[in-house]
Amino acid sequence: TGHLWLNKTSGEVYVCTNATAGANVWTNIGDGTGAIEPTYTVEYLVIAGGGGGGQGSNIGGGGAGGVVNGSQVVTSNTTILSVVVGGGGSGYPSTGGKGTNSTLSNATTAIGGGAYDGTFNYDGGSGGGSASGNTPGSGTSGQGNGGGQGFSNDPVYPDGGGGGAGAAGANGQNVGNGIGGAGGIGTNSYSTWATATSTGESGYYAGGGGGSGWNRNTSGNAIDTPGAGGLGGGGDAALYSQTAQAGQANTGGGGGSAGTTANGGSGIVILRYAGSQQGTGGTITSSGGYTYHTFTSSGSYTA
Repeated sequence: TGHLWLNKTSGEVYVCTNATAGANVWTNIGDGTGAIEPTYTVEYLVIAGGGGGGQGSNIGGGGAGGVVNGSQVVTSNTTILSVVVGGGGSGYPSTGGKGTNSTLSNATTAIGGGAYDGTFNYDGGSGGGSASGNTPGSGTSGQGNGGGQGFSNDPVYPDGGGGGAGAAGANGQNVGNGIGGAGGIGTNSYSTWATATSTGESGYYAGGGGGSGWNRNTSGNAIDTPGAGGLGGGGDAALYSQTAQAGQANTGGGGGSAGTTANGGSGIVILRYAGSQQGTGGTITSSGGYTYHTFTSSGSYTA
């Protein structure tokens, strides 16, 4: 038993499973299942698009895109992972203010950053900031933080900053002619990934957009101090008569708010595994004993 028989014409392979004189049993293993194939573990970082900034008294800084990290086992030459990179939301009053989700094989989903959508709905991966005393948006548990609250004390209306992956957005302050809330800081938990792939902002991802506001007693309807965007791609707010800064591309940063608002930054998906290159897809780099596959637009990874 255990002897192999190869039929070189048909390509079939048999193993002797019962050796009885005149009645040997040869089991066909050529069409069997359960093939032994090499597997390895792939870590992933999935970041959604950031929300767009609000306009003046119509909401605050855009919330950062949600951040999801994990790992899964893949099979060489068999597993294919589909990658969708979410886009940044447009600034108010354009439609689609919320950021778009980023996904990995339709199983792992990072939620797009929150923003004003015409009905004061700011929720998202991180929540968008609010204005005029409205309730700011909430972040998604495990993905981001809530936005800051706008202050309403006629004629001062400083907006709240958008939430970031590392901290909530700051509230607007009734100081002087008003201070817009800063966007929440992003996360630097993946600074090694950022360095290896030359992405992020100073090792951070997913910062919230800064909040501006309006003051009817100030020349040009300007707020004294616009809020800064959160480190990690969050856009700075600007005076009500000016244009805010957009969220940085491929960071998931939220857009800043102002008289002319800004879009949120697009998301990013990064895969990595220990050792030399095994899979294909995305932009491939090697650093610190890992191979990285970076997707700044949608595509697929083949193990």
